[in-house]
Order: sequence, then structure tokens, then C-alpha cells
Amino acid sequence: MRFGDEQILFAADSCCLDKQIYRNVKNILGPISTVFIGMEFIGAPLSWVYSPFLPVKSERDYDQSRRSHANGADSALDLLQSVEAKKAFVYALGREPWLKYFMALEPTEDDPYMKEINKFVAAAQARGIDAQMLYGKKDLFCESGKYQFRDAISI
Repeated sequence: MRFGDEQILFAADSCCLDKQIYRNVKNILGPISTVFIGMEFIGAPLSWVYSPFLPVKSERDYDQSRRSHANGADSALDLLQSVEAKKAFVYALGREPWLKYFMALEPTEDDPYMKEINKFVAAAQARGIDAQMLYGKKDLFCESGKYQFRDAISI
């Protein structure tokens, strides 16, 4: 998405399996300053999303071996480097308290994916990238041709 001179990539369900793909995007479109990135690197089993479409119930081993997944810390960093991002926001985590009622999730800081997100945020910040995990809501504001994020609510 373009916002003035800025370019923003939304990559919730993307995994950087090959850095060259994102380098090609940057070569065609130019640097992408901000990346919204998903990091459910363990992912849901096949049946969680696709069960209604399957003609027969899949066996557990098969079901568990066909998991969806997004980026871990290393592949997320590769993606940011490939597009020359200056900002990164981890989103689409399902951590907001109102989601527990229909997602049956109550994530904690000890969850493997939270550890991976914290590893990513620390590594990105060490590289000079403004990285953070979103929670609740942030609003995007444009002032003088540049955009900035402000916390819109506290949860």
C-alpha cells in the first residue's frame, strides 16, 4: 500500500522462505518503509481451517504435518532486510482479551511464539529498525506528508 511517498507491506500470512522474492518486490516498487508482519510460526493444523472442505477426516499425523505457518524471528528479519524496512509491527496474534471467547486462546509470555516475537523485536531494534508488537489498536496519522502511529486506546 502506498501512503504518500511511503510504502507499507502487510504480510500477516506470509513467510519469507526465499529472500529474493522480497528483494524483487523492493526492486520493482522501491524500498518498503513499514512492514506489518505475522509471526504465527508454529501454525494451525490442516483441520483447524480446512476441515469442512475435506471429504474425509484427516488422520492426526497427517493433520499435524500440514500446518500453516508464518515467519519466525530469522525469516521475519530476512524479510525486513530484503525490503529495507525502517519500521515493523507484529500483528494478527489473537492476544486481545475479547478473542479468547471464540478462538479458545489465552496466550502467555511463555508461549513459544511469544518468545519468538520478543526475539524478533529485540533483534530488529538492535539493527535500528523501529519494531514492536501491536496490541489492541493503533491509528495511522499523516502530518506534513509523513505518517506516524499513535496509540489510540489502552487495553
